Amino acid sequence: MPYPGRTPHIHFTVAEGGKRRLTSQMFIEGEPGNARDGLYRSLGPDARLVTMKLEQSGAALRGALDVVLA
Repeated sequence: MPYPGRTPHIHFTVAEGGKRRLTSQMFIEGEPGNARDGLYRSLGPDARLVTMKLEQSGAALRGALDVVLA
């Protein structure tokens, strides 16, 4: 559900061995609201690490975001 002042994004959590290791947000490539979103802009060049391209797949959208836990 969209909320004021933010570009569309998806929250996600990565768990390993039942323990939460990462909670973050995924942004959508080409979304016009990215340019106005304070958090997205604050990431600078690193925004590319949490930005993904979505493609039409039948009636749904799909995309991939690589997450590496070191």
